[in-house]
Amino acid sequence: MKRIITYILMFCMAAAVLSCSPTFRKFKYVDNAPREWSMFRNSLDGYYQEGVYGAEIRSLKWKADLKAKSYSTPVATESYVAVGALDSYLYFFDLESGERINIYKFKSPLSESPMISNKIIYAATGPDKNYLAGLNLITGKYVFKEEMTDVSSPIIADDKSIYIGDYTGRFVCLDKYVGKIFWEFQTDGPIMNAPAIKDGRVFVGSLDGKLYAFDAGSGDLLWSHNLGSAVMTAPAADTLVYVGAFDGSIHALRADDGSPVWSFETGGHVLSSPVIDDDFLYIGSNDKHFYCLDKKNGAEIWSHKTDGIINSTPLVMEDAALITSGDGKLYLLDKMSGGLIFSYETENQIKSSPIYFNGNIFVSSLDQHLYCFSKESPKSAKK
Repeated sequence: MKRIITYILMFCMAAAVLSCSPTFRKFKYVDNAPREWSMFRNSLDGYYQEGVYGAEIRSLKWKADLKAKSYSTPVATESYVAVGALDSYLYFFDLESGERINIYKFKSPLSESPMISNKIIYAATGPDKNYLAGLNLITGKYVFKEEMTDVSSPIIADDKSIYIGDYTGRFVCLDKYVGKIFWEFQTDGPIMNAPAIKDGRVFVGSLDGKLYAFDAGSGDLLWSHNLGSAVMTAPAADTLVYVGAFDGSIHALRADDGSPVWSFETGGHVLSSPVIDDDFLYIGSNDKHFYCLDKKNGAEIWSHKTDGIINSTPLVMEDAALITSGDGKLYLLDKMSGGLIFSYETENQIKSSPIYFNGNIFVSSLDQHLYCFSKESPKSAKK
């Protein structure tokens, strides 16, 4: 009899815990804006946010609680801003108030950036239960799940394909609606960041020290170039391919054949991914500096020193560049001079990259918060 009572009590306790756990509620609809922030860098080739101005964004609008640290870059549509965290939850917040509007639990921590396409949000998990999944927010069901091994790369996609690598060095191109694998390639080292896609070519780096170029349609290897040091950054691409290396160097290579054009030496490891505009390249280094370089020859135009290492990828707009740092601060800089416009200090390091959507800048911090900044003052934001 005592054993039966014990089982009943255990069952009731488990039911109580489950009833307190947050649950996902299916979205009735998802509004997608033409300029939504859908994925890492919000571009396939690392190009800057054309037509976006952010120099007047200097006020904290809100900050929202996460229940765990987040390395994830957010994504945003008219319906929500979403960010992953190390507690395995994907959090959805209201754009204006910062109120949590939904939450979804995966089977393993989310440490990298999700990606959105219409009503589907894509996320990768690891290191325990490893998969890439597409979740339909209307039905609450997966459109596919593909086994991957500890994905440390943001998810990027064009109209039909997702391109992603994992810790085994496997690089995969797959159908983003059904998960069918179009092609894959095995590199000799882990892939720790996203590729860049430009003019039918896919460029991706590996910890084996090589930068690879593939035909986007067939997956044929077009060329590879050994940079002599592990590549942990996503490339950016136009007629050249720009990429940072772990030894502190930044390289530009010809996109058609991989031949070197120029290199630039920083004073620390480079884990920050470059962003380019028509004339310049913007990138951070673990020497605590944020650099603006001439795309043609790699000459330094300006640099700005922070108080911490810079692993994150910059948000580059028409008039300003925003970078986050291991010192827990974000720095809004004048794009032409590198002069400081605005800074804000969070309560821990910032490893994620900032994004822009509808006049707001969003960034997550290891202090377990998602921050929203805008032109509005905190008082006007509450009205």
